[in-house]
Amino acid sequence: DVCSADLDPLISSNQTEEFANDSSIISIIGPLFSDEVISSAKIANSKKIPLLTPTATSDEISPLGKYVFQLSPSLSTQGKALALYTSKELKIKTVAILCSNERYARVMVEGFVQKWKEEGNIISIVEYYPTSASNLKEQMAASVAKNKKHPFEGLLIALGSSQEISMVTAQLKYYNFRLPIVGNSEWNDKVELNKNKRDANNVYFTTDYFENEQEVKSLSQLLQKNVSKFFIYGFDAFNFLYSIVEKYQRREEIVYQLSVASKITSIHSTISLNGSNVNKNVDILQFSNGEINKIGEENVNHK
Repeated sequence: DVCSADLDPLISSNQTEEFANDSSIISIIGPLFSDEVISSAKIANSKKIPLLTPTATSDEISPLGKYVFQLSPSLSTQGKALALYTSKELKIKTVAILCSNERYARVMVEGFVQKWKEEGNIISIVEYYPTSASNLKEQMAASVAKNKKHPFEGLLIALGSSQEISMVTAQLKYYNFRLPIVGNSEWNDKVELNKNKRDANNVYFTTDYFENEQEVKSLSQLLQKNVSKFFIYGFDAFNFLYSIVEKYQRREEIVYQLSVASKITSIHSTISLNGSNVNKNVDILQFSNGEINKIGEENVNHK
């Protein structure tokens, strides 16, 4: 069965209960967005039916119960992965943080800070800016002053949206910050990055979506139509689930097999749950010379 929740948490929870009460239905894919997933998760867990969300990244979902699975890494997981990559691969040990006041940016930064400190690294300064900011004069002045006294080796910049790339990179140039920049998934906008090609060059950032272009092309040819990003999310979720339900048909069996899945490669990501109900695998991208490339991935060990 296929139903639309129309972005309404109440409709979503009602549909989840209807599916759960049908013994012939052994698993659910969706909803896509965090508010609807949170509403549906309570039903899925009480009714003991596995529910897979391809896209929701809220950290409020996984604690709701073992029957709900996030195939995209949560915001804090992305932050932890970026901390590991910055420390291990970029060899940076001291950072300054510039973060939007948007909640999703702050949650990602909280994950980064937790893992960064666990790794024994240092945070020099944390500055937040409002969504409406047209410049970062106050935040940059504080960072410049801190850098003079206690130099840092890199900058973590968690954007509120990709539309802030122009403003942020202009401020970095004005204040002459020429340090490695790492960031959240809002940096993953090739159009905006190329508008600021020189000042944004070599920025590193996380993502929950980096498609294999050849596989997408082949799928489009097979279906004889262009496929969207959300189509790929759903397609990969279905294939992941199908690889399990073709062997296991009981709900409890499916839940267990989902939870132990490791390094499952899909068109847009790698899925590794490894005893969790959140994908632990995060891709790391870099913008360089006008192109966005995958340069690594980190698997976060949840504690």
